[in-house]
Amino acid sequence: MRPTTLFAAAVALLSVNLTCPPPSAHAEQVTWFGTRSEDAASLIYGTPASGYGRIAFTCQVGQDELSFAYEHEPTNAVDGVEVDAVLAAGDVEVSIPTTGARLEIDDVFLLEGQARLDDALRKLLTSGGVLTIMVEDGAAEYPLDGAAQAAEHLLQACSPDA
Repeated sequence: MRPTTLFAAAVALLSVNLTCPPPSAHAEQVTWFGTRSEDAASLIYGTPASGYGRIAFTCQVGQDELSFAYEHEPTNAVDGVEVDAVLAAGDVEVSIPTTGARLEIDDVFLLEGQARLDDALRKLLTSGGVLTIMVEDGAAEYPLDGAAQAAEHLLQACSPDA
């Protein structure tokens, strides 16, 4: 299944939409939160119950293959562009190959890829501190405060023996 299809299915299932514009300054603060249904689990950096998410990891229960989505406009923001998203926290670094697409209705660019939920990615998501996501020549930082607790559903559900 293509990352876009898997991600879209998980997002619909979990009622999280990465295509909504960022919350206003008066809206609830952006944070890490996790969800789980009977079929899928997710870890999202966004605003719960608002439909806004900037970063998302989703999986089907019992599978260690994660879909990764990141709202980011790379240098060459054309549909089908392939770029690596390098995630780093502490001494852990994970590279995720992604393919980009513009979501016309909301005018956002989304990078989507797949990664295995291995020990390095588990450590990265639970390490605390700051998550740095590097794409091409740019980087953005996101606090990992609360990410370890929010990732519990994802970490439990996304393994072959779940």
